Amino acid sequence: MAPSSRIDASDLENGAEILRRKGYDVFLHPQCHEKFHQSAGTNEQKRDALHDLIADPKIKAVFFATGGN
Repeated sequence: MAPSSRIDASDLENGAEILRRKGYDVFLHPQCHEKFHQSAGTNEQKRDALHDLIADPKIKAVFFATGGN
């Protein structure tokens, strides 16, 4: 998920590919691609994404796409 600023899709995919090469299964939450001004979606979309990930028993770790605000 992206809890702050937007991230370029190619940068996001490059980071995910590094994790895949290390043997991790990677799930990119759709919220990562949202746009609201300079943010990766609205506060509500970001909140809901985090809640989705926490509630999913298949998710073992959450990495944030970028920091910023």
